[in-house]
Amino acid sequence: AGSVPCVPLSVRVDDPVADRLDAAVKDRVVDAVVHLAARVHRADAHASHDPEAYRRDNVKLTVQVAQAALERGIRRFVFVSSIGVFGQSSGTGAFTPETLPHPQSTYAKSKLEAEAALGELARERGLELVIVRPPLVYGAGAPCNLKKLAAAIDKGLPLPLGAVRNRRSLANVEDLAELLRIAARHLAALGRILLPADETPVSTPDLILRDGQYHGKSTESAVRKIAETLSEFPPRVVILAADPTPSGEQEFLDWGAHSCVAKPIGYGQLMALLQDP
Repeated sequence: AGSVPCVPLSVRVDDPVADRLDAAVKDRVVDAVVHLAARVHRADAHASHDPEAYRRDNVKLTVQVAQAALERGIRRFVFVSSIGVFGQSSGTGAFTPETLPHPQSTYAKSKLEAEAALGELARERGLELVIVRPPLVYGAGAPCNLKKLAAAIDKGLPLPLGAVRNRRSLANVEDLAELLRIAARHLAALGRILLPADETPVSTPDLILRDGQYHGKSTESAVRKIAETLSEFPPRVVILAADPTPSGEQEFLDWGAHSCVAKPIGYGQLMALLQDP
């Protein structure tokens, strides 16, 4: 681990990419470009499904940035793609770098097309390409679907998800940032497709519990809401307390929690508790 000096670069459609890159870099020595920009979820329903808009922003502009970087001697290019290039479901197992792509959405199709275009630059001009395909990323200010779920929990809306038995991988935003730092510098990352994810996948009820804890509801209110809403297929609720007392533990159990453990506790330990029969 360790901090790495970063130079932000923001590029929009019709921007002179080379000039913007020169202005951002100036006299600095730059070793790599980490490309995160993309057209994603849009409020405009018409624009959100326009394949040409996605191709322009996610393919053409990405290639322009990569070409401008190569012309300035910056060879390493870390492209943040999407797990969505594999499709909507991995079936009974997890996706691997060898899984054949099968994108469904316009966004995912554009990301896969950008990967192919960058791969051509790697073969023909020596671009040191690293592709990262993250799943849903969680952390402070998480956007899109996770943000909508958080808003529903904050409003106390009933969530009919108790019977859901899906399993999906998530990635913590800080872990993803560390992976990108390594991908930008490590020789072993060159030419690789990286699939970041937490060690243990979660189901939607698990996600609701964890997301509810992040968004300011009191512990009692959150536990009782989960017990009430997901009564038919209740998830295992484990309370983490700084210094639990016997009377405090019993109170947690009365609210509907399964158990109480003392902090600190690692993520792996917590997941083991949640899954233990």
